[in-house]
Amino acid sequence: MKSTEMASFDRAMKEIMKPENRSTPEEKARWGAQLNDRTLDILFNASLELVGKTNANKNSSREEKEKVIVKATEAYFTKLNTIKANQKAEN
Repeated sequence: MKSTEMASFDRAMKEIMKPENRSTPEEKARWGAQLNDRTLDILFNASLELVGKTNANKNSSREEKEKVIVKATEAYFTKLNTIKANQKAEN
């Protein structure tokens, strides 16, 4: 059902919830509610696959990485909704 890119994005979402990837008090003070650098990179790499950008620069700015993550999240939920609608139509 889900593509390998979607499964990879799922894994990345689960990975960022692990205690070792959560923000430290110092990171919370610096970034507030934003993603810390570890979680940003985890999601960015999975997002590149989902939006089909294979030649993106891994040294992109924080803002550019966030834009890719937003696009990937939108694409993920669009595809997920399509899958759910197709399943519902089959039943």
